[in-house]
Amino acid sequence: PVEEKGDSSHLADIRLINAYYLRGPDKDYPEAIRRFENMVNRYPESGYAYLTLYYFAKTLEEYGDELTAEAGRLRREAAASSSADSLLAQARKLEDKARDQYDQSVIQYNKAISARDSSKYVDTQNERYLKHIIFHRGHSAFKKGEYRLAEDYYRQAIERYGSDNSVEEYKPLVIERLGDLNVRLKNYDQAVKHYMNYLNNAYENKDMRVTIKLADAYLGRFSWDQARDWYQKIIKNDPLTPTDAQVDNRIRSGQPSPKGPGFLCLKRIAESHRRQALTLSFEERAAKMNDALKAYRDLAEKYPLGPDQDRDLPHDPDSIRSMAQIHFELENYDQAARCFEKFLELKPDYLRQGLLLYNLGQSYLKSADFDKAIAKLSQITLESMDNPTQYADALILLGQAFQNKANEFLNVSGDETLYTQYLLRAQRTYNRVAITNQPGKIQEANIMSAAIDSILRSRAELAVGGAP
Repeated sequence: PVEEKGDSSHLADIRLINAYYLRGPDKDYPEAIRRFENMVNRYPESGYAYLTLYYFAKTLEEYGDELTAEAGRLRREAAASSSADSLLAQARKLEDKARDQYDQSVIQYNKAISARDSSKYVDTQNERYLKHIIFHRGHSAFKKGEYRLAEDYYRQAIERYGSDNSVEEYKPLVIERLGDLNVRLKNYDQAVKHYMNYLNNAYENKDMRVTIKLADAYLGRFSWDQARDWYQKIIKNDPLTPTDAQVDNRIRSGQPSPKGPGFLCLKRIAESHRRQALTLSFEERAAKMNDALKAYRDLAEKYPLGPDQDRDLPHDPDSIRSMAQIHFELENYDQAARCFEKFLELKPDYLRQGLLLYNLGQSYLKSADFDKAIAKLSQITLESMDNPTQYADALILLGQAFQNKANEFLNVSGDETLYTQYLLRAQRTYNRVAITNQPGKIQEANIMSAAIDSILRSRAELAVGGAP
């Protein structure tokens, strides 16, 4: 029909799609996208073509947001699920689809700008749509991960509307995301500049979100002291940071302290000492590792895991794991084992449990608790490790634990039978390394197995030679 080519019919179709598919909680984005795509082809000469492209791009962006949110939900579910691989695969598929939506959104926003420049309504009506287009094409590029393109679009938006008070609703997010994308590009100096710009303009900073990002940017550029100064400012200003009396009361009532920005920043301070330690060597490294442990104890003072024996551990499994790793490096093997055990107690479904058991077995082996080392290392399976090489290492370590236990029997009780039994268990464990198909590790295990053969032959010859 002739009227389908007119502006009135075009505008009616836009309203129809918005009313039927994009209102209410159950939005049908795929159908709306299909219909907007058809409209682009049906009304190429209409004065409202740029509006179709605007709504088309906006719908693509919103659909990408919905897919991204669902992918995030699946990733959170995977973190506490035994079927993590399947959930993560679904999340990745949704994220890929979301990136496609964002990519198409950028294309349609750019087409909308071109269409509006040739529209008879240019600069006379619907300026608010153009403002949305100019700013949101940067958001779509950002969400897709095209950070340099997003930075260029944001720069153009600010140059065009920097002095326009009517776009104040857009500016805070643009400035924050300029900081965010520079962090992702590891341009930390620029990130600091943008976050400071945000804070100096006194934009909304709920839960000190942008202040934390500023401190993290300082951390990213290895400005350790400046990062920790900002974290301390956040801790001081966080109303949820508990007093000593509140901590005691909550322990007595069995209630943990609520975790606000102060909790996160206490944790980041500890992590900053640990990260800084990794850049040092020898005595300086050990000293900084001890600073990290002190910071974790400060975290535990405000947010203890529990009463009595657990009060010196923070109410945060990841921090306890970090403490375990620091203790191990500092050769505090008893403390390392305690922290690894507590972490596994708190996170029994931890996805990389094999590596934790390996570290725990090492800790017990180093502290000469061979029974516990054997118990932990025996729980490791090929499936619980990241790769066959790691499993081969676990089997070799288990074999060494059996050998150490054998020597303990010989040296403490002189029990030849148990000594031989444990040597043979060690040898069988070394022989199991063959199932990993890792030539270097198999050769290492074979050398150890051959050494046991030599020991057993020598002792048998001595026993025969010493017989009457």
